[in-house]
Formats: sequence, C-alpha cells, structure tokens
Amino acid sequence: PEPLQNVIRVSPENGDFNNIKSAIDSITDASADNPYLVLIGPGDYPMVEGPIIVPENVHVSGAGTNKTKLTIRAGGSGVDEAAAAMAVRLDSEISNLSLTTIGRDGSTHLIGIAATSTQPDATLQTTRPKITNVLTEMSPTGSVFNAGVADRDNNLKILRSFIRVGPDGLRSAQGAHGVFVGNSLIDIEDSLITVTSDIVGPAHGVFVNAANFALTRIRNTDIRATDM
Repeated sequence: PEPLQNVIRVSPENGDFNNIKSAIDSITDASADNPYLVLIGPGDYPMVEGPIIVPENVHVSGAGTNKTKLTIRAGGSGVDEAAAAMAVRLDSEISNLSLTTIGRDGSTHLIGIAATSTQPDATLQTTRPKITNVLTEMSPTGSVFNAGVADRDNNLKILRSFIRVGPDGLRSAQGAHGVFVGNSLIDIEDSLITVTSDIVGPAHGVFVNAANFALTRIRNTDIRATDM
C-alpha cells in the first residue's frame, strides 16, 4: 500500500500541535481516499474541553496507555456526542492512550467515549469505529446517566481495553454503565470493565437497552459491577 500522506503529530514540544483538540479541529478533508493519522506522543497532557470528535477516516493513536495520558472535561444532557469526552465515527479509531473524563458542572449525562452519530447497516463490518488498547476512566459528579463507553447505531468494536467507571460521585435511576449499548451490534474482546457506584440506582458492566435492537458479542472479557 502507498504510504499514508496525512500524519499529524501531537507533542508537548516539537509537534504540529501541543494538544489533541487543536489537532483534530485542524482536519477538514478526511475521506476514504484521504485518511489521517494523528500520533500523540508521550506526555500527561493538560485538561481540554470536550467533546473531541474524531472524524470519519481518522485514526488517533498514542504511545501507550501508560505513556499518553489525556484529561478531558465533558458532560451534556443526552446519550450523544455532546455529553462525551471523545467520540468516534465510522472508519475512525482511538488507540494506545489513556483518557480521564472529568464531569462538567450542571450536566446530567457523562460519557467517556461515544459512538452515537450515525446509523450504518449492521452488516457493514469494514466501516465500524474502533477503540483499541485504551484505558478510559471517569468519576461522575452528579450526572443522571454515566457511561464509560456509549454505542448507539454505530456497531462499535472494543479491543484490549480497560473501561473503569466510579467510584466517586452520585448516580441516579439511569445508573452507571461501563458500556451502554442501544440499537447497535457491538463487539468487546480481550478487555476489562469495572463499575463501582455509591448512591441510588444500578451499576452495570454492560447495559443493553431492551427498547432498541441491540446485539452484544463479548469474548475474553472480565466484567465487574459493584453497588457500594
């Protein structure tokens, strides 16, 4: 294959950008014929405001979960990209980094990584967004709905990742979810999901919304959900 032409480097020093938000915002022409790779170097990056939406045909890759560390403040009012720290779309991927999500004051919904933007045919495997080798953790602060990852309509694939929700903060009737699935086919492989919550309402490792079509395939994954 031909070498990838569009490579953007993020680094505290000597990169094209020094934060992920500016790097992603600079991409305006990604397509199947013009994909992008955003490489995030090692570093504990200062907090930025979410959501950071990874466009279609863009791959964001860090230097490893113990080397590339992002902190993003997020929160909104629905199960959608607006409530997420980061979001993936079709043919996009987030890999090899850790993400800490901090709840925004006044928000009712908080999501670490969302895949909620489009409605592909469930049989189109090649266009699915991916999360690979990612550590995502969050401590919700008063949100009604909390999810480490939320997939609605996108047929997300999660590989070799650690999703952790809690234990700090409130939860209500809509609960705390490691992974929330609605109207989607999701694959989770070789991963660890832990949810710990301390006040009101349920804790779910993987929550499948029965009101919508959803199919979940889980392989070699450890799921732990605890009500304190």
